[in-house]
Amino acid sequence: MKNLPIEWQLQFKEYFGVSTVKFIDELVTVIIGAYSFNIIEFNNWLENTKGYDIDKHGSIKDFLKSNFDPGADDLIQSILNFK
Repeated sequence: MKNLPIEWQLQFKEYFGVSTVKFIDELVTVIIGAYSFNIIEFNNWLENTKGYDIDKHGSIKDFLKSNFDPGADDLIQSILNFK
């Protein structure tokens, strides 16, 4: 199984203050044999720790663009598309 590039892991920690390991979807990762990012867990984490509210902020993408460095959304997109 390929791991996320270390630079992505470091950027994620810098942007969000938490490791990407927190959001590994372990079951899917085992089944497909590749890293799987659990966007639902990330959504819940944003709600509980960063004040994200879909009704107030719209999409996660919109929230990231307005509350984090512009590269944060690009990083999440890269992680979601990682194979």
